Amino acid sequence: MGAIQLFQPTEFEYSDDIRLPLLTMVRRFLHWTDLLVILRTKRCRYHCSFCTLPSRSLPNSPSHEILWEQWSSSLKACQDWLPQIDSISLGNEGSVLDRATLDSEIFKKIIESLKDSCRNAKRIALETRPEFVSIDECKFVSQTCQGLNVDLTIGLETIDDHIREKILGKSMTRKSFEEAFSLAGQFDFSSTIYVVVKSNPFHDNNEAFEEAIATVEWVKALANFYKVKLILRLNPLYIPRDSKLAVKLGTAMYKPPSLLLVIDVLEKVYDPTVKWFVGLSTEGLADRELTYKGAYPYSPDAVRALAQFSISQDLSWVTKARNILESVPAREVSSVKSACNGYQEQQ
Repeated sequence: MGAIQLFQPTEFEYSDDIRLPLLTMVRRFLHWTDLLVILRTKRCRYHCSFCTLPSRSLPNSPSHEILWEQWSSSLKACQDWLPQIDSISLGNEGSVLDRATLDSEIFKKIIESLKDSCRNAKRIALETRPEFVSIDECKFVSQTCQGLNVDLTIGLETIDDHIREKILGKSMTRKSFEEAFSLAGQFDFSSTIYVVVKSNPFHDNNEAFEEAIATVEWVKALANFYKVKLILRLNPLYIPRDSKLAVKLGTAMYKPPSLLLVIDVLEKVYDPTVKWFVGLSTEGLADRELTYKGAYPYSPDAVRALAQFSISQDLSWVTKARNILESVPAREVSSVKSACNGYQEQQ
């Protein structure tokens, strides 16, 4: 598995061993010391065009023995950190509430184990699609995770149905998202929502800005209506190599969103009643030029400043990141060809 990674904001080290989880990381997430474990389970049944994460998972469900070994290895690898951990994020490159990928028996065993091992844990974040958030599932999760604050982590990506369905291939309706949000409110769960900045790779910066603003404001209004404590994660779009979206772009010229665009969005929608996180990981799936690192302006110092904002929620770090980026020497700005072989489809 390699060394435990403590707060590396951009790139993670993934395992290829079936008896180890895909990832174990102790990180700073907002103000928490968070244990992030991504289990290697049966792969996600959905095929989003901007995601190749399921390729790391398995075509069939591993045995309970293997899943338990994955979880146990995570605890063993980070045993020195266990007394400090006050938050756990559990994922599987899909939906941990999808019982076809992580059944209720092993889920319950894992939760019981983490309660015993992470005695100071106060929170558990469960990454899922909204389709798996039902009344019965919420009752089961609430009972199983009793004593922990439950967070439902969901990738909405965009409020725009055309972009979400036809371009990102998300196969997720706003109705299912709102129903999940309603249940989160009923069960007093918080929710972390992923919003993609420049969710449509064919948008210019102005269009991307307006679309991200509309998405964030809709989610904030929904959280207020259903009384859900909200964490918003702003993720600049990257194009994973060999993804369906890369094929759709074909030989089209693509301009990845810059960190300045992310900052513009954040400064416009910032609300102190919401917790904010700037997603800086490309998960090892994309070539540099098809991420924010390939956009002008870019500076690792700005990345570090935004990471500090995500921990502290102190807007002065966002201002610092802006100042760093605006001082980057000008260069010739050109579009970047998508690094894929294939054809270009119609939007």
